[in-house]
Amino acid sequence: VTLPSWIEQGATIDVPVVSSATGNLEDWLDFNANGDWSDAGEQVFADQAVSAGTNALQIAVPASAATGTTFARFRVSSDGGLTATRSAADGEVEEYRIVIETPDAVAPVVSLESPNEGAVFAVGQLVNASYSCDDGTGSGISSCVGDAASGSAIDTSTGGAKTFTATGTDNVGNSTTVVRNYSIDVTDPTVTVVFPFEGATFALDQVVNTSYSCSDAGSGV
Repeated sequence: VTLPSWIEQGATIDVPVVSSATGNLEDWLDFNANGDWSDAGEQVFADQAVSAGTNALQIAVPASAATGTTFARFRVSSDGGLTATRSAADGEVEEYRIVIETPDAVAPVVSLESPNEGAVFAVGQLVNASYSCDDGTGSGISSCVGDAASGSAIDTSTGGAKTFTATGTDNVGNSTTVVRNYSIDVTDPTVTVVFPFEGATFALDQVVNTSYSCSDAGSGV
């Protein structure tokens, strides 16, 4: 039997059961964590037929299940009709420690440090992505992916407006996506000559002070 180490109130979990032969499966889960499997609804499977090999089963966890540590017992036999404790002529018994938690409804936090919003880069400039994902005390991070892996180069191959996206997803499917807009500058700077004027005439050895400025609305001068 393969069980997760923790389950959520109200969730339905997949439970692969590998059996060496055909038989009947009984399963109890102490949902109210009072130390027994005799309360209503705590026998999850009763004479559930299993075949040799892997049997794909599911357990529905009540929304009212007590949070914290509890235990499950699985029994497989050729007899069937077993209680949690009575003897059987054959079969196997397995017990599992499980933690029941409240549902994780909080999406992960995605910290996208590079590229910055509104950043401007040159064509072909090496700029590495930098981001991370954190789920705090939730179900944990299942994936943290971006348009490029964190620490590897983002796209600066061509000019124009671009976006970079990073998404974090936790183990119960909550996700957060962060988008940063950046651009690749392919526009030449502007040079403004204030003095000398176009076509101006000066005397030989006259002192003439120049006046000009340069600007670039893209990556700067």
